[in-house]
Amino acid sequence: MRCKPLLAWMLLAVAVTMFLGCAPQGRTKVKTAKVSGTVTLDGNALVGAQVNFNGQEFAGIATTDSAGHYEMEAQPGENKVFIVKYEGMDDPDFDPTEVGAGDAGGGGGPKQLVPEKYSDEAKSELKFTVPDDGADDANFDLTS
Repeated sequence: MRCKPLLAWMLLAVAVTMFLGCAPQGRTKVKTAKVSGTVTLDGNALVGAQVNFNGQEFAGIATTDSAGHYEMEAQPGENKVFIVKYEGMDDPDFDPTEVGAGDAGGGGGPKQLVPEKYSDEAKSELKFTVPDDGADDANFDLTS
């Protein structure tokens, strides 16, 4: 009969430990701000491109519409920006696991349509400083 109370206490201890262990402790939510703009390549709207803003603690991602316009949440402060668009990316059967296979030295995968100086996360020359209250003028006029 002594086993039932002991078992109950053990279960309670496990439940409390799990609850405390899974609770966010000391985490603060990263502040973000709304950012929007337009992306062009050689003067033409870059449709269906993925725009990426990398802040220190938050990464924002958006896709451009038929006018090259995008909207996202990004972290205030300086963000490294890179923009990608692969051949066939608009196709519903597009397979993102094949990305990169058609780049230099690769095989028959999708081809990157944005020059490397803008599309390679490590090599991108693009930056944008997001104000605390956001921005609607984060435009990128890319050239081939």
